[in-house]
Amino acid sequence: MKYELVCTDCNKRYQPDQVDYLCPACTKNQKNEEVMRGVLRVVYNPAVTRTLFTMEELKRSPFTDHRRYMELLPIDRVVSLPPLHVGPTPLESVPCLRDQLGFAKLYIKNDTGLPTGSFKDRASSLVVAKALELKKDIVTTASTGNAATALAGMSASVGLENIIFVPASAPKAKLTQIAMFGATLIPVDGTYDDAFRLSIEATEKYGWYNRNTAYNPYTVEGKKTAALEIWEQLSYQIPDKVIVPTGDGVILAGTYKGFCDLMEIGLTDKIPQMIPVQAEGSSAIIQALESGANHVSPLSRATTIA
Repeated sequence: MKYELVCTDCNKRYQPDQVDYLCPACTKNQKNEEVMRGVLRVVYNPAVTRTLFTMEELKRSPFTDHRRYMELLPIDRVVSLPPLHVGPTPLESVPCLRDQLGFAKLYIKNDTGLPTGSFKDRASSLVVAKALELKKDIVTTASTGNAATALAGMSASVGLENIIFVPASAPKAKLTQIAMFGATLIPVDGTYDDAFRLSIEATEKYGWYNRNTAYNPYTVEGKKTAALEIWEQLSYQIPDKVIVPTGDGVILAGTYKGFCDLMEIGLTDKIPQMIPVQAEGSSAIIQALESGANHVSPLSRATTIA
């Protein structure tokens, strides 16, 4: 078996065909207004990946985009990935910032050139591939912006239907971009959390495939491709520090996991220091880190200029 799904709370292990989303054992103890329990992570079989994902094979790959990382992605067939190419995106040198901050080797990973313009294309591409392999006809998610736009764009490229739950207060410009790709928008009279819950209820009732970050374990796997690109672009070296804009923490977890997977198969012996950055009005993870808490407590009303 190429990989297993392991619960981040209880460490129970599952085969991919046993569970789609969260650990069934831990979700039984889920409480309202509590951080999601039973989030699963993909753990690869090192005996398999060490022989298939090597520097030699990578250099021989005919692909330049994320398809070159096929052996470190939880899908069965490379043709399952949508035709919209994801990566590689440039590491931009920023001389002015380097001078101002005193970091001579500072780079910015610029994902604005991805098909729908954001980092979220990485996760959405992989989720759409999984939906196709699971023979799902409809993919759903809760979002107000980039994640839904990325999902809608990737889905449109393979003819997969989307149903997006959005807070009714979401900016019209964002909703227009989502609708432009043909997604069905369902306004929810409430917050993003309300839309999130409704999307999961619809998933359970109608059997749709759900992209919600953390709830779907494969979003992390798509996002980790940024770390694999960084490693290649730095001539197979690992940076000292990676600064990550952080919302719910899945980009942070995904980027970290990419470096961890490289270490697991012996292609690096180091992990960079990960530095999450959050807006003051939506800083649950930063507050948990600064207080020394062993868990993240949800904020009752998170706000950002975005």
